[in-house]
Amino acid sequence: MRMGSLFVTAIVAGGVASAACNGADRIITDRCFVIIATVNPNNPTMHVGDTLRLHAAFTGPAACWPADTTAAALRWSASESTVHIDSLTGLVSALSAGNGDVQVRGATTGPLGSTVVNVVAP
Repeated sequence: MRMGSLFVTAIVAGGVASAACNGADRIITDRCFVIIATVNPNNPTMHVGDTLRLHAAFTGPAACWPADTTAAALRWSASESTVHIDSLTGLVSALSAGNGDVQVRGATTGPLGSTVVNVVAP
């Protein structure tokens, strides 16, 4: 390995990010740069006592998705006590009025997407 300069150019177009690294004698292009999950429905409003199943939709080339972005390998979590979410199925139960942050991640990867669930009293 030799010392030198490295130039990184990142371009986002049509929801797909690509990066080109120009260093030494070659240019490397990677179209598997960013994978984002959109949680559907996004920012739903629920009444206390309701249940709702969330789903994740991914952007970026499917060939670039980590293997654990299949529905069976996704893990769901909620950071607030206003909602409970089944970590395997994405089924949300509205427990009390307020906002609940919900996050989806791959079983072996970091966060892939999130949404806020608004819970209102019946």
